[in-house]
Amino acid sequence: MKAPFFIALLFVFNSVLVSASELDIIDLHNRPAGEIIPLIKPMLNADESVTGRGFQLILKADATRQAQIRELVSKLDRAAAQLMISVFQGSERDLQALGAAAGIHYRDSNADIQLGSSSTAPGGASATLQGNRTTATGRIYGTRAHLQDNPIHRLRIMEGTAGYIETGQSIPYFSGQVYQRNGQSIVESSVDYKDVTSGFYVRPRVSGERVILDISPHRDALDPGGAINTRSATTTISGRLGEWIPLGGTTGELKRGAAQPGKYYSTQDRHSESIWIKADPVQ
Repeated sequence: MKAPFFIALLFVFNSVLVSASELDIIDLHNRPAGEIIPLIKPMLNADESVTGRGFQLILKADATRQAQIRELVSKLDRAAAQLMISVFQGSERDLQALGAAAGIHYRDSNADIQLGSSSTAPGGASATLQGNRTTATGRIYGTRAHLQDNPIHRLRIMEGTAGYIETGQSIPYFSGQVYQRNGQSIVESSVDYKDVTSGFYVRPRVSGERVILDISPHRDALDPGGAINTRSATTTISGRLGEWIPLGGTTGELKRGAAQPGKYYSTQDRHSESIWIKADPVQ
C-alpha cells in the first residue's frame, strides 16, 4: 500500500512543479491589469488563464504561448493618448462658416471642404471646395457672429476614460396678466427663461489615424405639457482624428400656450441644427 501512495504523492508533487513552471508574471508600464485582461482573455486557449491586479498580470500558459501573449501585451500596454474633444451644435452652414476663423476640414460623400484663417489677408478667410466634378476657391467674410452664437465646447480627456460636455439654450416664456383698474383693462407682461440642456458622455479610443467614440448623450427637452424630459441613448461612431463627425440632427418647432382667467402664458421655439464632434490628439 505504501508504494501506490508514494507514486500518487510524487505525481501530485510533479504536477505542482509543472503548474508552477507555467506561471508567468508580466509587469505593465502604462495600463492597469483591469484594462488589459479583457483584451487578451478572448485570445487564450481553454487550458490557459490570466489574472492580475494593479500593474501586473499572472499568466498560465506554456512557454511558447507565453512568448506570444507577452508580445501581444507589449502592443496593448501603450501610453493612453491625450485627446481634445470638441462638440459643436448648429447647422452645416454654421460649421463651414465657423471653419473660416477656426480652421476646419469637413468631408462628406459630396464634397471635401477645407477652410482656414489667414493672418496675412485682411479681406477674410480663404476657402477651397472640391466637389465630385468641380473645384472652386473664394473668401469668406463675417464669421464672428457664428463664433459667438455657436461656440465650440471642448474637453481634454485621456483615451479610454469618459468625459462629459454639456451645452444648452434658454427658452423664453412670455407671461401676461390682465386686470381692471378704474374701469380700464390693464395688461402687464413679462418674459422668463427656462434652461434646456444637452450633453454627452464621450469615451474615445484611438486606432491608428482613426478614433472610435462611444457616446452616451442625454438631452433635456420640453414636452407639450411644459415639463422637461431627459432622454438618453448610446451609440458608437468613428472617423479620422481632427475631422468633424456628424452625430445627428434635429429640426422642429415648439409652441405652447395656456390661459387662465386674466392670465395668458405662451412660448415658442424653432430650431434646425445638427451635432458635430471631433477628437484632436494633444501633443
